[in-house]
Amino acid sequence: MEKIEKAIELFNRFRSPEANAKLISKDDEYVEVKFYGHMCLTCGYYDYFEDFRYEALDLGVELVIDEVRDYGDHAIVRFRIVGKD
Repeated sequence: MEKIEKAIELFNRFRSPEANAKLISKDDEYVEVKFYGHMCLTCGYYDYFEDFRYEALDLGVELVIDEVRDYGDHAIVRFRIVGKD
């Protein structure tokens, strides 16, 4: 859990206010993160989610995007945890 929270902190440090992340839920298998802000919705929308994956990977947690739910002004992304140090 600490590594996911650190990944969110780093993501927000480097991408806010354009894009922000907030932990919604986490268990042993999945992490759900809310992404919101003034994100570019046409090009590179999924890049924000991939950027978060790389922040987590740098901290030793490997994530795979499992589901993206788009709500217009924000997205909830469910990541499956496939590996962790």
